[in-house]
Amino acid sequence: MLFFEELQLLANCLGVEKPNLFVDEQWKRPCVEISTGKQLCGLVSISKYLTNKGHHHNLLGKNIEESSLINQWLEYRTVYINELHQKSDIVKVLEDLDSVLQKKMYFVGNRWTLADIILYYCLHRIFVRLTFQEKEKYLHLSRWFNQVQHVPEVRQTLPMVVFSKSRLYKTSAL
Repeated sequence: MLFFEELQLLANCLGVEKPNLFVDEQWKRPCVEISTGKQLCGLVSISKYLTNKGHHHNLLGKNIEESSLINQWLEYRTVYINELHQKSDIVKVLEDLDSVLQKKMYFVGNRWTLADIILYYCLHRIFVRLTFQEKEKYLHLSRWFNQVQHVPEVRQTLPMVVFSKSRLYKTSAL
């Protein structure tokens, strides 16, 4: 299950103990048992729980509007990106996300949030398979992705996605 990998990466990024995740058999969703002995289920709930547990409240938004937008993008990830099976579906989502980032640095404004981290983790598996030409089609999304992947705490052990066909080498002066 893709959610498991993303939640494990998120926990590591936030510096919190890796959650003991399991699948709710009835709904087929990720769950974790929290300190009170209760179960917490779903990507959105677990992501926000881990963020609060790691005392990274700044990633959850500065106000109710930002917090609501972060929730929106976490739900978008769960509803739309998890169900990408056909190339046409992937193209549609990439076009939508590229359009959103046309006038913004990050999904919720001018700084990265939990939404950017989770979207980065789920999009990584797609970006590693894109050709250079495909990445160029999504200029704004590629810019965002490249910027987020250069945050070491976020990328961790995920392979760096290359966005340039040719490397620039430093030449010595004659």
